[in-house]
Amino acid sequence: VVSLIGLCLPVSLCFTCCSRSTPAVRVAANDNRRDQLSIMFINGFRWVITACAIISISTSQQDVLRQFAERVVGTDAASHIEFQLLPGDEVKNGLHSFKYSTVDGKLIISGDSISAVTAGLGWYLKYNANVHISWSGDQKDSITNGTLPIVLEPVVKKRTVPMSYYMNVCTFSYSTVWWDWARWERELDWMALNGINTPLALTGQEFVWRRVFVENFGMKREELDEFFTGPAFLSWHRMGNLRKWGGPLSDKWIDKQKGLQQQIVARARSLGMKVILPAFAGHVPEAAKRIWPDANIQPASKWNGFQRAYTNVFMVQPDSPVFTAIGKAFVQEMVKIYGTDHLYNADTFNEIAPTSLDHSYLANTASSTLKSMAAGDPDAIWVMQAWLFTDTYTWTESNIKAYLSGVLDDKLIILDLFSEVRPFYNRKQAYYGKSWVFNMLHNFGGNHGLYGRAQIIATAPYEAISKSTGKMIGYGIAPEGIEQNYVMYELMLEAAWRDAPIDLDTWFNKFCLRRYGGESANHDATVAWKTLRETVYNSDDYQTSVTKSIAVLQPALYYEKTPFMNPVPFYEPAKLLEAWWHLLKCAPQFSNKPTYRYDLVDVTRQVLSNLLLQVLGSVADAFAIKDLDLLKQHGNTFTEILANMDRILGSDPQWLLWNWIEGAMSASADEPVAVRENFIFNAKNLITLWGPHGEIEDYASKQWSGLIDEYYLPRWRLFFDMVIASTANKQKLDMNDFLHKSYKLSLKWQKAKTEKLKKRIEGDSVAISQELFDKYYGLASNAMPITRCRVDDIFVLDAEPVGAVA
Repeated sequence: VVSLIGLCLPVSLCFTCCSRSTPAVRVAANDNRRDQLSIMFINGFRWVITACAIISISTSQQDVLRQFAERVVGTDAASHIEFQLLPGDEVKNGLHSFKYSTVDGKLIISGDSISAVTAGLGWYLKYNANVHISWSGDQKDSITNGTLPIVLEPVVKKRTVPMSYYMNVCTFSYSTVWWDWARWERELDWMALNGINTPLALTGQEFVWRRVFVENFGMKREELDEFFTGPAFLSWHRMGNLRKWGGPLSDKWIDKQKGLQQQIVARARSLGMKVILPAFAGHVPEAAKRIWPDANIQPASKWNGFQRAYTNVFMVQPDSPVFTAIGKAFVQEMVKIYGTDHLYNADTFNEIAPTSLDHSYLANTASSTLKSMAAGDPDAIWVMQAWLFTDTYTWTESNIKAYLSGVLDDKLIILDLFSEVRPFYNRKQAYYGKSWVFNMLHNFGGNHGLYGRAQIIATAPYEAISKSTGKMIGYGIAPEGIEQNYVMYELMLEAAWRDAPIDLDTWFNKFCLRRYGGESANHDATVAWKTLRETVYNSDDYQTSVTKSIAVLQPALYYEKTPFMNPVPFYEPAKLLEAWWHLLKCAPQFSNKPTYRYDLVDVTRQVLSNLLLQVLGSVADAFAIKDLDLLKQHGNTFTEILANMDRILGSDPQWLLWNWIEGAMSASADEPVAVRENFIFNAKNLITLWGPHGEIEDYASKQWSGLIDEYYLPRWRLFFDMVIASTANKQKLDMNDFLHKSYKLSLKWQKAKTEKLKKRIEGDSVAISQELFDKYYGLASNAMPITRCRVDDIFVLDAEPVGAVA
């Protein structure tokens, strides 16, 4: 009994100090011990109350972990796993650890926190069971028979940083907006396996805003329709960039999102995570001026060229007591509905300019933001994205210092979002004493395109923690969109459990082995991944984000290399053919593996995307010499490649536009027709025009089957028809006329019915890929003079539509 109490007491302290929903796990207790504890209590041992409470909670939470294991590995294999929670009294600075070993045929996983225990299972599955669980499919050959591979020697891992962060505010639009509970449940299990313990949780906040503004402060419900955007654009509404566009939001959807968020945060906490909830950043409906006529409420700056009706979101200035009143009410209501772990996200100046750059104003704004949180939760800690500091014209050293000075050091955590490319922590004196997190952003807009800085991710996190003079407390991944380039995210997440740079040759070999399975490494698969590591995942310092395809950019005759969303390969394109060839040679062994088929489609897609640049060069040459026959020939070749790109994408279920559209339809299935149609419009507009007039056109474009052949292919055909016509008529190519006609095509597609969309895969991925390899290998293996191509840098805010006259 004394031993049992010794185990339970530290766990009870963890409940008290960290979170009322922090789970506990297996405690060795049987009915006889329960009886003994009852007798001891009767005899006056009052301290036994704590032990009894822990036993009760431990049984419940043991069920949570058992169900977690069953979802991940199946019921039979899960029966061979035993979880144990160790005393946490020796844990320092939040550096939790796990240990696992095989004892008497059982896998024993122990750890000093729930998150460490679940990460222990994830590490075992990767490095001992050769199991792969990812966004692009699973490979579980070694455990399909219900048994678990034996651990020959105990494995022990300890965190090097306390926090593993996940998500970006934009992820909730570009990726998760249509997710149901089943998809969220899988993602939460994946988070737990990968040690993520501090995810962003922004779903369902519109329910709180509706209650606060309407019930607490007396706004009219219809006044919120001028404030809320449609569901696909809520990320930028939440950061104060947009209002109204794509709206209104239905009350039924808002209510369902509340229920979904309650499921999300409950499951996350049961798996040992602390969730970051939203807080008030100052942005309010225009009706706030009616409710508080004497308050200092001003429109924020314009965003990305949107017209005033959709931007210039109103903002309560920090000198107004209304700021604190709204923030307090919001946090209190948020805590009442969703509970709290005392972490709150707020982004006041995301890509919008402060009203003033006076240092006292900046400090007061930061101070007011935290003050409003603390009014609703005295233990509140502000978690802020540091993306605003990428505007170096506005955010000079002195302005950053002034802004951060408004908050106590222990009350702010800064997410250094773009650490792998533009680390601001080492240029801003480590954020002047504030805690910060090293993040890999990697992806913008949810774009597809093979890209990564593996050599940076393998070394920079460890250099950052050793060289930084600031308070680095975590590693994280913060992509705008997920479900692409999975290898980069797994690599980054392991940094929290490693204390030295990673040997990429070894790591990629192991990744390849578990991704496709097999008792030993497949030579061709290993060579294919080695080639990928040395090309697409070995980006130079010039390129800063995921590779773009000209297939999904506004058509033009010339493109150029550009740092952001670069359409021009930073590697030798012919090298990628080697990876393609070796992947095809693996087909006899791996063709039934969804992970293999996904990768084969992805590499085929990228080769074809690169090939488009080469063919476009031939089109441009023919246009320059006014050779009409060559112009038609190369134009036909280009559109044929696009059609074949759609074919290969349509052979795998994860590359269908239908998945995205069906998500919007499912999310609005019980809504009136007008709402259902608006949800589909939201889904279509976000990935194409992104705004009423193409304000951010093609920023979030996708290479999906159904989108290529129904949207991008007609646009390119229109372009080539006009190029050929201008050549035949000996007239200058009128790009303004083309852009006008292209815009009309886009509007027509957004309003088109969805009945004709491909709803299921067509053809065999391996057969189609082999056919395309045989067809295009000779053309694609030639040296490609593509560095002369040109594209506008679409990263510049308020840029003109992409496209250039030859």
